[in-house]
Amino acid sequence: MKVTTKIKDGKTYIRVRFKRLVPIFGDQYGYQNSMDGEFMVHTGLKLTKENSAIITPLINTFKDNVERAISILQLTQKPITKKSVIEQLNFSLLPAEEKIILEENNKPLIDMYRKFLDYKSASIKKSTMNGYKSILRVLEKFQKYDRKKLHVDDFSNKKFEQLIQFSHHILEHHDNHISKNAKRLKQFLVWAKPDNDWGYVKHKAYTPEVIYLHHEEFEMLKIARLPTHSNLNKIRDLFLFCCVTGIAYSDTQRIDNTNINQGLIEYRRSKNNSVAITPLNHIAEKILLKYGGSPPTISNQKYNLYLKVLFNYLELERPVKTFMKVMGKTYTTVEPLCDVITSHVARKTFVMLLLRRKVPIQDIMDMTGHADYKSIKPYINVHRDHLKKYKNIFS
Repeated sequence: MKVTTKIKDGKTYIRVRFKRLVPIFGDQYGYQNSMDGEFMVHTGLKLTKENSAIITPLINTFKDNVERAISILQLTQKPITKKSVIEQLNFSLLPAEEKIILEENNKPLIDMYRKFLDYKSASIKKSTMNGYKSILRVLEKFQKYDRKKLHVDDFSNKKFEQLIQFSHHILEHHDNHISKNAKRLKQFLVWAKPDNDWGYVKHKAYTPEVIYLHHEEFEMLKIARLPTHSNLNKIRDLFLFCCVTGIAYSDTQRIDNTNINQGLIEYRRSKNNSVAITPLNHIAEKILLKYGGSPPTISNQKYNLYLKVLFNYLELERPVKTFMKVMGKTYTTVEPLCDVITSHVARKTFVMLLLRRKVPIQDIMDMTGHADYKSIKPYINVHRDHLKKYKNIFS
């Protein structure tokens, strides 16, 4: 990098010359010989014989300021262009109070995101916070991969697309994962720069398959004889409790006698704070009595691990077709039920069992705490028993 003074038609400029490496493409990827590049910054000063004694020191000062601006840009790993140099020069001329405001707003994106996490921590639960923290890890990995510091002011549509490509190809995230991350990232960007248009920060998700127990599998799970002193009894009881009440695992860990009133279990869902009311049937009541008025307690990680052990022990190995989308392309896999079983399957089984018994949709929504018809529609699309009445329509 070389900074010199140039005079043209009496006008004075600061000329910045630099070297750029030329990339080599093909089998031997790398860089070779450099090519020269330059740009000039107009000082706004006109040099004449009469004013040379006064103007020359001012030109030298301007040149020093350009060199200082370039040094700052190099330290902050920002691109050195005519525009960035002029912006840095303008910034150096601002009053101290305005500089503090601009510096606060133009902190590195990751530093600002940590402040956003502190702001959100007061209003969201720990499980939700883990989702926001996962984006921080993605941004840190992306910045390391990109080798450029992220700034909110520099975050553009192009940078977002690069982040999407990185998530797909390097981190191997599927579309639904990226869609969730994009929504949370957009919340942060709106919080950081509310006046900017962040409409492009979005990614299309897809509706995942609904995995649930068939009636025969549910009955088999109920009557199965398990080893007396095994943890599998506790796992089966908790899973059955969720199957017959529709209560999500996270909510069962907060259920006790205070939630039961006149044969009903009333509680607030931790996911969306909506109220759900479900009947206390004889299976659920029996399980509550067995464990002292509350469902069995176990960590989520152990619960999901032992569920797979339980279903493998019972040889519940029905082939289940699952799919995911990556960059809009669908990938389908077929796995045994015992390998894909999770705590979420119990709640889905509850909905499907009620649909099979022709329970009204509104009553199911009240029991499960679904906020609207859209959220329960995937279950209705899977439940096809009501279509069988049309099987002889063309006979």
